[in-house]
Amino acid sequence: MTQSKKTTPNKRGRKNQYETLVRPRLGEFPQWMADGLTEEMISQKCGVGYSTFQRYKIEFEELRGAIIEAHQKKHSALYNALYKRATGHEHTEKKVITSTEGGIARIEKTVKYYPPSEKALIYYLEAVMGRNQRAEMIRQANAIREKEGKTPMEIGRMIEEQGWEIPKTLELEIRKELDVGLLDPRSSIIFDGYTVK
Repeated sequence: MTQSKKTTPNKRGRKNQYETLVRPRLGEFPQWMADGLTEEMISQKCGVGYSTFQRYKIEFEELRGAIIEAHQKKHSALYNALYKRATGHEHTEKKVITSTEGGIARIEKTVKYYPPSEKALIYYLEAVMGRNQRAEMIRQANAIREKEGKTPMEIGRMIEEQGWEIPKTLELEIRKELDVGLLDPRSSIIFDGYTVK
């Protein structure tokens, strides 16, 4: 008679690096992104490799959510600053005046006014309107693709003709199309600096 080994159903091994190194620092992501750190730099600050960090982004929705939220906060702060500059604003500056003995004699408050900036207004409108127009173009391209059966390469060409950058998801589909060899021999598109014919 053979004897079976005992197994413990709830055995937990060593926690992975996500649990010990990344998850405790999720709250710091918005500030790091606001300070200009890239995801690669953030992975270094957390003490994990960049490829491991990318794998964790796929595995853990909590991490993806934290990164998306950090990006949104960063973009929101930039849009708000640009709007403020475009419409004009004022702020109060405090200047500490010291006495001859080294102590504080008084604090002067000065209100500084910054007039509206035409350039900032142009950039703001381009950023806001351009983002909406680009999203609408991608929606239209996907609708055409479904309705008329266009290939990713044809959709990419349509987007490029409008002067927009090809979205990463579509770029991946075009790369797959190039690898499989589904291109029409008469078509040509500039992709990664090479003209594909």
